[in-house]
Amino acid sequence: MTHSHQNRDLEPLVVAITRSPAPDGLDVLLELNIVCVPDLVAFDWSTVVGRRVVIVAGNSPWHAAEAEKCRRAAVAARASSVGVVARLAGCPDGFDLAQPLPPRLKPEAIRSMVRSAELRVNAAGLPDLGLLTAARKPVPSFDLGVFPREVQKAIRIQAAAAGAPIGFVATSLLTTAAGLSSAALSARVRAGWEEPLILWGVILGDPSSNKSPSQRCTERVVALLEAEKAKEAATLAAFAEDEKARPAHIVLRLSDATVPSIYMMAGAQGRVPFLHTHEGGTFIANVAASWKGNSSDRGAMNALYDGKGLSWFRRTVSKAPIYISRAACSVLLCAQPDAVAGTIGPEAVSDGLMERFLWDFSDAADRTLSAPSQAGLDWADAVFEKILRVCEQVGARSYADPLSPEATVCEFTPSGADFFEQWRGDLFDTETREQGRVSAATGKAPGHAARLALALHLIAHAAGEDGAPLPLTIDDAHVAAGCALRGGYYQAHYERVLADATMTQDDKLATALARHIMKARPATLDPVGLRVRDKVPGLTTTERVLCALRELAARNWLAVSSVIPHPRDWRADTPEKIQLHPRLFELIDAA
Repeated sequence: MTHSHQNRDLEPLVVAITRSPAPDGLDVLLELNIVCVPDLVAFDWSTVVGRRVVIVAGNSPWHAAEAEKCRRAAVAARASSVGVVARLAGCPDGFDLAQPLPPRLKPEAIRSMVRSAELRVNAAGLPDLGLLTAARKPVPSFDLGVFPREVQKAIRIQAAAAGAPIGFVATSLLTTAAGLSSAALSARVRAGWEEPLILWGVILGDPSSNKSPSQRCTERVVALLEAEKAKEAATLAAFAEDEKARPAHIVLRLSDATVPSIYMMAGAQGRVPFLHTHEGGTFIANVAASWKGNSSDRGAMNALYDGKGLSWFRRTVSKAPIYISRAACSVLLCAQPDAVAGTIGPEAVSDGLMERFLWDFSDAADRTLSAPSQAGLDWADAVFEKILRVCEQVGARSYADPLSPEATVCEFTPSGADFFEQWRGDLFDTETREQGRVSAATGKAPGHAARLALALHLIAHAAGEDGAPLPLTIDDAHVAAGCALRGGYYQAHYERVLADATMTQDDKLATALARHIMKARPATLDPVGLRVRDKVPGLTTTERVLCALRELAARNWLAVSSVIPHPRDWRADTPEKIQLHPRLFELIDAA
């Protein structure tokens, strides 16, 4: 069940208790924006978190009993308020809202009943604490224990230097290592099931959460490798007698992040470059448009993600098709939630696109990390460079033989494969209890887990002794770590992304301010101080501060006497002191 959250502050979420799963009066329900609930158990109660809910019952004892069950369930699901239309006036006994309305009962009459039920609930004028219950779902911290100790230390140093969360740096390392290997590796879970080492990762965070700095350590190495490869290609081209024998320019990063540009690069090089961009929202929107509208582009992206072959037509040279038997595209993006909300929100139909990404979502850096010395940062840079150079060497065979259909296969041990299958079975037992996009993301988890296990295997090898051959067996520890990362860390972050995508910009600003108030417990609010001194996330401009204050005023968080100035009337040198509702903290503590 999908319901738009765009007007959640103007209208409550109205649910109708009905006996029929296929109501005859569906047109009326749609006109009134009412959600039909024939099965309380199957209903997705996550949609009511932080919402104002009104329950409309039918005219029978069964409806009354079900409405009470629904009311308790909505309260347990942390709805901000719950009103009930216990009986539909003007309808006969036994009437069910799934039936056509009686001729004398107009839709506006039901709308009036809903409005009256909500007004009765909120008549006391108390603060609506739904913003706190609807606040973004917390996500776990990245467990660095999946890496060797030397890599753990280097990640901590890089995260502290960037002022970024540890997970941002770890995700950057995993995705970049996969990208540099160019699908030259694949993980074999069992006979008939192989996963190429291709990862699509998104670092998602609010403004000033240091997304881009977290990628500095990997981007620097990729740029260095790309410059070296370009120099080699230029040198070889200078000595090539036949122009057709000249090597193609090696591109590891791609700034023109459109589907056609990636597709053409695959045809030109026999492999797609590692795609690294700070404009992640633009890239996702661009790919999503092609994913929905162009079947050939969608087929190309599927092939690139799965390390399969694809046909490319050199339109500018010849109409003869060129077939690439093994292609690859690893992606590392960073973006703000607002930039991708329209693509991943409840109204979006991704057709499996968004579920292919590993989402890493955080609000701010880990402030417990102390800033490193220059010597410490240089050491950490050297560790990252060593690891990524080895990963690139593993993928170098793709340069030498771009049409080779074979990849180096690393197999799970029998015990690792047994563990993986057990974990997968437990995961899908959980999936049957999940709804919608979360369930779709869970369906992609086993493939992601196998790829992560291989990426961890490669990084551990790269951090080890120089010159040692890559072991072709993935040990059980890396299998377990890959499962834990995908089933725990990244799954939780994906759920966080879904929740954030359903929030409007006004909701996010008001939620950020509500969380600040709950933590700081100020006597009054200083609009200038919120932006300049307190640096509340998201409240970076006068307009945003006043928008958040207006949202809180609408939810009775502010005293009745408080007046929110218009931005044009607000001078930074004469700040207004905003009074809070006198019972706000009492209610927060009681909750």
